[in-house]
Amino acid sequence: RRDRLHWLVTDGAHAALQDWPGGRQPDRLIRVGSVTRNVGLERLSARRNLADPGRVDLLLKVTNGGVAAETRVVVFATDAGEAARSSQRLDPATSALVAASIPASARVRATLQPGDALAEDDTIVLDLAPLKRHRVATDPTCPGALLAAVAAHPALAPAPQEATDVEAALECGSRPSARRVATLRVLADHAPMPPPGPLRWASAVAESRRIRLDAERLQLAAQLQARPADVVLLAAGDAAVIVGRSGASKLLETSLDFGSMAAARGPEVPLLVNLMFERLLGGDLLDRVAITDRGPASAVVAPRGRPRATAGTQADAGVPASSQARILNPWTSPILGAAVLVLLWEIVALGRQLRRDSAGAGPE
Repeated sequence: RRDRLHWLVTDGAHAALQDWPGGRQPDRLIRVGSVTRNVGLERLSARRNLADPGRVDLLLKVTNGGVAAETRVVVFATDAGEAARSSQRLDPATSALVAASIPASARVRATLQPGDALAEDDTIVLDLAPLKRHRVATDPTCPGALLAAVAAHPALAPAPQEATDVEAALECGSRPSARRVATLRVLADHAPMPPPGPLRWASAVAESRRIRLDAERLQLAAQLQARPADVVLLAAGDAAVIVGRSGASKLLETSLDFGSMAAARGPEVPLLVNLMFERLLGGDLLDRVAITDRGPASAVVAPRGRPRATAGTQADAGVPASSQARILNPWTSPILGAAVLVLLWEIVALGRQLRRDSAGAGPE
């Protein structure tokens, strides 16, 4: 507001000070705070190790937000104790990326040693729940290629068929179980035969998720009947191949013969397993990332350019003279008010004297 004086109390570290509204500076900058050195943990992310699903790869961003070069030790720890550590040297206003690999855990904590004045950014905790493997109860009568694809999937963990602490189930028997978990049911009620028509994905399957399948490499071992409320995800001509059944529990049924696909030595089996379990469990299973991010300014304590203010009531050296002149002493307004009253009194007194002088100088 142009009709007001703007005073700013600041440590000078916020990036917005470089772009003060209206292209002008505050009328008074008062610098507070004396800390100019700080190293902080800005961001921590994690994803499953591609070679070993039992491990998690970490990437930590460490930022020096102060004015001096610093050396810190980064310690990674889980509930089981320390998992890794690394020593880092950072120049002022720079960042470093620290990579580490740890055993899979429920959470991971990264800590800077030694700590500094801004203690809250010396530790960062990341919940690794999004990366946990989903336990799947598996039917031993399923084709070996199908069981192998589930076992090799980095986000799936096979469990015995009778296990109860599972999130999904794989069934291949003719009698469905009463288990109320997300279930993939593979049906086979006749000898495998080629699809009766061209393969086509439903619009319910995103374009990026559709697998390029060669009809000549596929065999169907059952005849599926889709009900009105069901969703046909993959069809061959007029025949349903993968059907999402309606109901309280998620259920996918398929007539694909995974044994014949495995004999063709193609990539179809693991790709289809991933697609169907993503549909059952929700979301991407292969490339999930867990992340916590405080933002690029979270560790910054060093002043950024404009704020060169002095403390107390001194005008800032970086403020233009015209702005400094508008900064008033607290006693200025009362003094000016009193002066105006005295001036008015003098004007009234002079007016009265002028009238008296005019009356005395009348005609003789």
